[in-house]
Amino acid sequence: MECTPFDAHNIVKAKRKGILKRPVLVAIDCHDEPYYGKKIPPEVRGTKKCKGTNYAYQYIVLDIVVKGQRFTLAILPVPSLIDANDLVKTILNKVIPLIDIEAVLLDRGFYSVAVIRDIIEMGLVFEMPAPRNDKVKGYLALQAGFRYSIDQYTVGSKPRTVTVTIVMAPSPRKIRELPDKDPLFVFFTNGVVNEALIREKIENYDGRWGIETGFRVRDDFLIQTTTRNPVIRYFFFVLAAMLYDYWLQVNIQAGWTPNPHYDYDILAREYRWWIECYATRPLQISR
Repeated sequence: MECTPFDAHNIVKAKRKGILKRPVLVAIDCHDEPYYGKKIPPEVRGTKKCKGTNYAYQYIVLDIVVKGQRFTLAILPVPSLIDANDLVKTILNKVIPLIDIEAVLLDRGFYSVAVIRDIIEMGLVFEMPAPRNDKVKGYLALQAGFRYSIDQYTVGSKPRTVTVTIVMAPSPRKIRELPDKDPLFVFFTNGVVNEALIREKIENYDGRWGIETGFRVRDDFLIQTTTRNPVIRYFFFVLAAMLYDYWLQVNIQAGWTPNPHYDYDILAREYRWWIECYATRPLQISR
């Protein structure tokens, strides 16, 4: 089962508006919709406790990481017997024909030799925070006192390994927003990186956090249900993403001058109200 909410037709329309003409950053994340039933169906996964439950329907989601243009391009369900890492290549293949990708931003949950190899073999660039495991901690101990570092690094252990670049540098966002925390940001990439590009790479990844806001706004469009039918729940999740994408497009086509109090001129809840009003009106058929 698959879905690309913001389809090729809408991509063409966006490009006519001057949007998505250049290569864009994309982020891949897993999104959990909590499950509260007693009987656990095979489509439900065990997760970290959230909103009073340890179970959820999970979806792997690919979004654009550009402020005001955080379109959701593809969604796939992640059943309990499938690892989300196995779907990274699949979801990327869905969007490669639609847009030019500058880099793929992943979180630590996708850290694996297989995922990194797949992305490299697809000819794409990725960025991913390095897990603070013993090997990485050992590397950081050797860099103590240095302002930044860029080195080759081997992920995995023989016979399954892949060589990437490891980068260590202070994060402007961490310094600004978390002054009491460790400011270092350590990440892996296979892209070109040097001292002049380090700040840009880190800020690229920092932009990924806007996706969390997108998830919260998307929830404004999500139909609430208690059904256990995974197809219906998947449809509702995809429909919410489609409405969210159209809401973004409406703002862009309307001119989208940022309101000083809000990120968007047309708020999500207003857009939803318009949809509900028109959806409940009797259909007028001209004779």
